[in-house]
Amino acid sequence: MNILQLSLVCAPNWSHGGPPRIMADYANGLAKMGHKVTIYTPKENKPLEEEQWSGFEDGVTVDYFEKYNDWRSSFYFDFSYKEIYQYLVSNIDNIDVIHLPQTRSLLNVIALRFSREFNIPIILHSFGSLPARSGFVKSLYDKLFVFPMVKHSALLLGQTNNELSVYRQFGGKEEAIKLLPLAVDKYGIPELKDVNIVRQEFCQRFNIESNHKLFLFLGRLHPTKGVPLLVESFIEATKNDEQSTLIIVGNDEGVESNVRSIIAENDADKRVRLCGPLYADERWAAYQTADVYVISPNIFEETPLAAVEALSTATPVITNLKAELPWLDEYKAGIVMQSDTHQELHEAITQFVEMDEVELMNHRNAAYKLFSDKYELTAVCEQLDNYISSIVTLNIKSV
Repeated sequence: MNILQLSLVCAPNWSHGGPPRIMADYANGLAKMGHKVTIYTPKENKPLEEEQWSGFEDGVTVDYFEKYNDWRSSFYFDFSYKEIYQYLVSNIDNIDVIHLPQTRSLLNVIALRFSREFNIPIILHSFGSLPARSGFVKSLYDKLFVFPMVKHSALLLGQTNNELSVYRQFGGKEEAIKLLPLAVDKYGIPELKDVNIVRQEFCQRFNIESNHKLFLFLGRLHPTKGVPLLVESFIEATKNDEQSTLIIVGNDEGVESNVRSIIAENDADKRVRLCGPLYADERWAAYQTADVYVISPNIFEETPLAAVEALSTATPVITNLKAELPWLDEYKAGIVMQSDTHQELHEAITQFVEMDEVELMNHRNAAYKLFSDKYELTAVCEQLDNYISSIVTLNIKSV
């Protein structure tokens, strides 16, 4: 099968966040299955000569087009319509399906025309970017371009049930709407030492009692992540417990001073540790050290990558419906709170504080099983392959 990723983002330009890595994982995974994947993307995504990057698998080709950073970019028309459309037409024999990892772009407008003219199915993967915007011009753009794209797409992929519901609001066909969880490649996880050694070294470095029950938040210290409320809830839930510690890892993006004030006001510096940002192996050591990972954002977002990475190290997760982790309840691999309130956080934290070692081990085993069954890259690419095969087969039958 010939799969075209028509994409604003592409590895190794990591400045665009998670989508470049995810789309690269899909491309490599599908190529390993024998598919031919072509990525057509702006030249700004070309790897730099000095960049340390291993490149794509055999079977993945990357072609580039120009991007124009002028007034047109305000209207998502920052590329040459003619250049991109001619590329699609000239390569029609090598395109069985088009995968779009963005919602609003001239690329999508061109792909929609091409799809209608040549009966090539489209996969739309919004990565949380679909929700409607306010304002006359933005609403008009969506009415003219986004609603038709959603209604036309043969496959609408989302990471959470909330994301799938947004496709329905935009008129997506029910048979096209599919859940595809966020994937992590187990072969991309560094080989860590024995968990006890990792825990001892991590705790020594940050002056943490290694025999405590360790709760971890790893992510941006941004107002939308709910970190101050998490700290307040943890302090309240453990006020009569001296055997639990909350570890906070991440860059300050606006709330660290507030968090430090909460810690100081409650004399909780021994129970809450701010470790700053950690990268590469140090980040994985934090997951492996923790007994439970906690995240409770106050806005809807996609499945947090950190939560899936935590599962991959057999660390159970506490989250809420705004950062949904499908199947978490079903596998008994953690707790999904219904909201981001103090009471819900307090109850979830208390449940883990009071959990005995046998029950905690059951949660650890369940966390790793959930990761292996649903979130490991191979399993996710197999699911994606099944989805794509079904729409390409249907498309052939309809010709």
